[in-house]
Amino acid sequence: MDKGEEGDSVLNEARRALGLVGRDVKFSIDRDTGDLIVQIKDPESGQVERQIPQDQILRMHEQIQKIAGLLFHQAA
Repeated sequence: MDKGEEGDSVLNEARRALGLVGRDVKFSIDRDTGDLIVQIKDPESGQVERQIPQDQILRMHEQIQKIAGLLFHQAA
């Protein structure tokens, strides 16, 4: 089994374990924060049913990083 097949197998097992059979699961990395994002979508409508972490948390994390950068820049 190659890595792609192994990854599909692991994802399918996770879907079964989490009760996500019949849902699209998308993994991505937020460009601004570097955080892992998991989206669970309805396959028919394409609507995002759930996102982990939620978008508001990602934006808050991004703002905290900007503030921290300003603080460190002023301290230097």
